[in-house]
Amino acid sequence: MKYVTGGLKVAKSFGWRQAIMSTSSMILLDDLWNRSLQQIQ
Repeated sequence: MKYVTGGLKVAKSFGWRQAIMSTSSMILLDDLWNRSLQQIQ
């Protein structure tokens, strides 16, 4: 849900294409971060 609200804020400022790109990159970074944490444990 945090990605949706963050994406909407970005969309108002920068436009929809930028919002979609930044939101998807945030999700990818979050996914990579979770995977690296799982590998450490």
